[in-house]
Amino acid sequence: MVRRTESPAHEKGPYSFLESEGNRVLLFSRENDGVYSIFSEQEKPSIGARITQNHQILNEKSNEMYPCFYGEDFIKGIDITPSRPEKMIFSSDKDGKFDIYEAAIPVGQSPLQFLSQSNSKTIQKLAFNTSSNDHMPFVYGDLLVFSSDRPGGFGGYDLYYSQKTANGWTVPINFGPKINSEFDEYRPVVSEQPEFSNRLMIFSSNRPGGLGGFDLYFVGIPKF
Repeated sequence: MVRRTESPAHEKGPYSFLESEGNRVLLFSRENDGVYSIFSEQEKPSIGARITQNHQILNEKSNEMYPCFYGEDFIKGIDITPSRPEKMIFSSDKDGKFDIYEAAIPVGQSPLQFLSQSNSKTIQKLAFNTSSNDHMPFVYGDLLVFSSDRPGGFGGYDLYYSQKTANGWTVPINFGPKINSEFDEYRPVVSEQPEFSNRLMIFSSNRPGGLGGFDLYFVGIPKF
């Protein structure tokens, strides 16, 4: 499925999930004339079809990237009994630098129905955004991880985390110098295996010691 999404353009931030009907969906961002927008690739085995759509959320002049979902009963990667996400998280530079946005998915709509509808959506910035770039979000359960070049880090983009509570997302915490470096740490992704005491976080970094450019790294993080 991933190979079929490849094109001459740049594609970033893949995110897969199962729709309630069991159809596999891949979300990603594709560049067109220097601007990234969110695309979906959906497989429907029951009818032998594959559907690709372009979803513009805010406006056609801003980059929209790194879509992901969360909900009370929705956990990324738990696809045995898929449940409906309640909200979508993504990042956009609509206001000149990257911020993280949250959009409510109306009851009765699937994620793709929500993305495909032409009427206006209820979208707001997360309260913890700064005047710096807050970018590349990923949600696992009630844990939100992202990259930011906000002041107080160790240099370049650092990785941060926030937790969902009844009062909203908590103030982000830097993962610290054992994970971050004076270089850039990008696009964190979290997963979990029941037999391990930690969660697994994968990210990319251009720190020294790699094979050149951005390399992939993994680390265990506590089950907050």
